[in-house]
Amino acid sequence: MKGVVVLLALFAIPSAAAFAARGRHAPYLGGNVVKLSFRCKAGVVSACAALGHALVYGEDTSQNLNEGVRHLEEACKKRSVLGCFFLAQVVEDEKVSRGLDPERVVRLYRDGCNRKHAWSCAFLAKKLAQGYGVAQDVKRAAKMFGETCESGIAEACSIAAEFLLRGIGAKKDQQEAGRLLERGCKDGDAKSCDGRKRLPEILGDGLRRSPY
Repeated sequence: MKGVVVLLALFAIPSAAAFAARGRHAPYLGGNVVKLSFRCKAGVVSACAALGHALVYGEDTSQNLNEGVRHLEEACKKRSVLGCFFLAQVVEDEKVSRGLDPERVVRLYRDGCNRKHAWSCAFLAKKLAQGYGVAQDVKRAAKMFGETCESGIAEACSIAAEFLLRGIGAKKDQQEAGRLLERGCKDGDAKSCDGRKRLPEILGDGLRRSPY
């Protein structure tokens, strides 16, 4: 499974600003800490989650790990999918975590995925492929990467395509891999664009018939 490790090393969370552009939390992520704090105090749980993330990593403010984790924990308890997602990121980050807890990371991602949060599904797929905090299931991971690509997570498209091109967790399917790469490229993923260029010329006609 060395190939899986290489593939997944390339899949990571985008910057807060990039993540903001992906969903309904855009007004809060990337905002300055003063505004986030004001909105958090006003009861906007997503703002509390974004504030917690900013404090943990010292984004636009002095780093305050304890306060940041407190905001994330509270936001997650209030069922903020963003709070739980960022909390999972912090728990598995060796640079800021108080103690790695792989099983909790998986629980947080799975809960978010069950609530239709595509980024949580993408990172749950990564953990399944790694066998991190859960029994390794490369077949399910490959399927989930494909599903999250279709859900609009462009970064997942190149990973799903590589699984198909290499026959990892799924039957080799160059045509489908090409379609996923085309979709990811259209959605702005540079790795998908690069991967698209590597496909054999023979796939060109089929790809031009892609609905994407």
